[in-house]
Amino acid sequence: MKNFIWMAVVAMMPLVACSKAATKNSAGAESQAVAEKADLGFLEKLGVDVSNIHTLGDPNDSVDYNDIKTLTVDQVLALVPMARTEPREMLEDWYDLVSARALPGGYTMLLFSVQTGDDSSEEMLGIYDKDGKLTDMMQLGDMEGFVVVDWPDDFKQGTAQTTDIKLRFDKPNELTVEQTDKEGSWTVDDESRPSELTNLKWLLQTVRRYAIDDKGHLKLIEEKEVKREGTVAPNCDPKDIENTIWKLSMLPIGDPGRVDLLNERANELIKKHGKATFDEEMATAVQMVLEDYYKSNPETVLMWVYNHRNEENVIVEQLKGLFTEGGHDKKMLAEFIGQLPDKTAKDFLSGLTAGW
Repeated sequence: MKNFIWMAVVAMMPLVACSKAATKNSAGAESQAVAEKADLGFLEKLGVDVSNIHTLGDPNDSVDYNDIKTLTVDQVLALVPMARTEPREMLEDWYDLVSARALPGGYTMLLFSVQTGDDSSEEMLGIYDKDGKLTDMMQLGDMEGFVVVDWPDDFKQGTAQTTDIKLRFDKPNELTVEQTDKEGSWTVDDESRPSELTNLKWLLQTVRRYAIDDKGHLKLIEEKEVKREGTVAPNCDPKDIENTIWKLSMLPIGDPGRVDLLNERANELIKKHGKATFDEEMATAVQMVLEDYYKSNPETVLMWVYNHRNEENVIVEQLKGLFTEGGHDKKMLAEFIGQLPDKTAKDFLSGLTAGW
């Protein structure tokens, strides 16, 4: 988790999009639904220490960072199958198990924190059946984001954007994600970290509600803005079309329409700005979201390409870039294609990707 050595961090802090930042309240906001004790037997079989596991979404069970469980590489690969696309050394000591919650139907939701370097991390939710099989997963972003926008040479004050995310269960099978983004001033109030924001320039609060079905799948059922003050920065504004690209990375991996949405948004950007501007300024964001999709569910992305083989689309170009420019393993791509049940799709995709 965060070590809060902020002066070193601030000195190296890049200017990054607020939409890639968020907040690490693992317990979350108030919860009206009483959580049953989660069955963590599948974690015990993997050798995970399940003592003192906190209850996700319970405001009366605040996480003690000493109780967070750092997972071994083999445990990560068992719980997060998409991690197989990463080198093993990248998984060592990078995944933490934060909290768990029992869901209806014998399913269990786990909250993970994944280190991303330089005192930052991003969180994700996974849903598992009683045997520990992953049924769905969703990224949340950095749940305690503090992104410095500008600062003077002494790094003792400046402007920053923060994001705070809280998780709530009003019903046993319904997850609410409350997100507050804001920008304001900060000063260093001790030797290690900036103070909370003051002199707020703007604030934006949004709420997303997800239903959890009887097969352990998440589905976005409502997204609304509940409060807006000041002029929100475009990179944090859900009304800004460029920002909608980043938001697509937060869709559950089981969402059957997320590749379609990414293709649609990319085409909207091309229509609005032109292909040259898109390639120079926006294609990277599309490719990064597609990379998340490919890593989490390669078969779905590959079958989407096959099913749209007679159409011009942005997805094929960006997928190719992951292998010709992004350094993804072509041998693993061939293995994924070989595992597809449709022989015609396998033949088509093998031919398409042969030159990648």
